[in-house]
Amino acid sequence: MKPTFWLVAVSVATWVGLAGANVSYEPGFEKRVQQLIRHLDDDRFFVREAAMAELSRLGSAAAPFLKQALKENPSVDLRWRIEKLLASCKLNEAIRQAEEAIAKHEALASLKFITAASRDDASKQARNLMPDIARAALMLRERINEFEQIEPLVNKEKSEELRARYYLVYARLLEQSIRHTEYGHVLAKVRVEALPPLGAEHVGWRLGTAQKLISRGAEGREARLAQKRREEILRKVASDFAKTEWGKKALEELNKDLGLTWKPSRDS
Repeated sequence: MKPTFWLVAVSVATWVGLAGANVSYEPGFEKRVQQLIRHLDDDRFFVREAAMAELSRLGSAAAPFLKQALKENPSVDLRWRIEKLLASCKLNEAIRQAEEAIAKHEALASLKFITAASRDDASKQARNLMPDIARAALMLRERINEFEQIEPLVNKEKSEELRARYYLVYARLLEQSIRHTEYGHVLAKVRVEALPPLGAEHVGWRLGTAQKLISRGAEGREARLAQKRREEILRKVASDFAKTEWGKKALEELNKDLGLTWKPSRDS
């Protein structure tokens, strides 16, 4: 029986930004938001705090009205509250867009197994996949760079949920970047025919996870730095949010194997 290869086809994710989308509001929404903004400057502390909490809950939907209020020469306290809300809006929107991008990428990068009856055929298919892998890896690095730029906002954010979500999403972005580097290198192994030997019981090779990364060279060093940063982030979440769902999630993520390797397969 001829050996069979299973290659993983990874589709490139299309990062979608919603910042420029047209927004329509429900009747009365604008009036309600403007009333809440006025309440931010109320003499009564509990009224100011209640308005702050409600506007924070509305998130990015209230941002245009908050920005307009900043242009109207607000009091010092009102300006402080508006700027704080806008910072939270920006952080929340960045997290939401990153979560959406990751979800879309994971859906598009579903495993599609391609069989190949010979090394030449497997190598050809691997070569065809490499450009998509490279483009996706570049897009992920750009998204990570953008995400890192808003980290100073996290240090000022009081919402535990926003802080935890930011770092968990950050770790997931790093994971995706590492995986794409691994895909590139594991496919290259087909091209140089550096595959493990087969026994009589094996029919070919299949991709499997591995504890250690196989990536080498400059990309491999970058992947290991990303792996180290990811582990630091997840340990921080597990420590800062111990006994919460966020802390539990961080511990689960820490146990993931991010490496990829070819393994002999008995599957027909």
